[in-house]
Amino acid sequence: MKKILYVITLPEIGGAQKYVLDLACNLKDKYEVMVASGGKLGSPLFQKLEQEKIEYYPLKHLKREIDPLHDILAVFEMRKLIKMFKPDIIHLNSSKAGVIGSLGSVGLKTKVIYTAHGFVFNEPMNIIKKKIYLYAEKFSAIYKNKIIAISEKDKQIGIKNKIAPKEKFVTIQNGLNLNDINFLSKEESRRELNLSQNHKVIGVIANYYPTKALHRLIEAAGIIIQDFNNAKFILIGDGPQRKSLEEQIKKMRLTNNFLFGPIKNAARYLKALDVFVLPSVKEGFPYAILEAMAAEVPIVATKVGGVPEIITDGENGFLVESVQGKVETKTIKKIAEKTIYYLKQPEIAEIFTTNAYKKLINKFTLEQMIQKTEEVYNRPVA
Repeated sequence: MKKILYVITLPEIGGAQKYVLDLACNLKDKYEVMVASGGKLGSPLFQKLEQEKIEYYPLKHLKREIDPLHDILAVFEMRKLIKMFKPDIIHLNSSKAGVIGSLGSVGLKTKVIYTAHGFVFNEPMNIIKKKIYLYAEKFSAIYKNKIIAISEKDKQIGIKNKIAPKEKFVTIQNGLNLNDINFLSKEESRRELNLSQNHKVIGVIANYYPTKALHRLIEAAGIIIQDFNNAKFILIGDGPQRKSLEEQIKKMRLTNNFLFGPIKNAARYLKALDVFVLPSVKEGFPYAILEAMAAEVPIVATKVGGVPEIITDGENGFLVESVQGKVETKTIKKIAEKTIYYLKQPEIAEIFTTNAYKKLINKFTLEQMIQKTEEVYNRPVA
């Protein structure tokens, strides 16, 4: 039985972690699987792996931020793990794990696969940091046999920035396990969230990171309420921006209009929404949108990353241009405008959600993702 070592930077539950869990849980009967991650024991990822009886290994020196001492120690820690587990395939996930894992594997006989869940150098940051991350991606790519881009957009970014020859890239879009989510009905989910059936409910499931730009949805809420004073907004998640987002809501006097914070098995509550809004400045290939499609909730999203590969504007959802700085109000106004359109035109919303569900089951299932990933695993090393 072949051995696969999955490596990811952080153990909190987000898109990249869901991807690793889906692969590990569905391939554990065909391969001997281990998952290694930075972070502490008892973190959500480790808890889920324990429930699934999948072996895991905490990498105490693997951290998301640049830290020369810990980064060097993480390479040696990674190398020690590879020698101990002796995997046939190392599948690295996210930028930092991609760099550390590939350097740790140098000279060891193992196939190295890397899934780029959106390149870090493509995030808003200063030019020096961008160059460091770009150089790290280029240098570590030498030791990777294949790079999986989760969207065609990411693949083109990788090729354009000369991270590796185009032959080293393959696009495998994320897939959703349609049997994995037991959605509550609209009535039941609203009852559990203490929402009236008469409320207009707009929301999102997202980590509170700067790239998710949740401040845009809060600003848009101020506009939407002018047309629908019974509107409620749900920001399901948690993260480093929690305090600043709470302060923004308070400053805009919208506290009574918002539900805020983490909810266990959050996707189950998606049918409570009348509109799902993803206002990000950067995305890979967001599971949150796939889940909203499965729940048949109309979608408004910014035109970033792989989102336009999922949403065709005016057919199965609405796309909004993502602009930043002084003209960001254009994006905020468009988010509000498209949300209000759905609320006033429920028959259009129904057409869009039907189209979205059809596209989901035709193109973005977990079975398709696993099949294509296994093809990469089994392909001979060039």
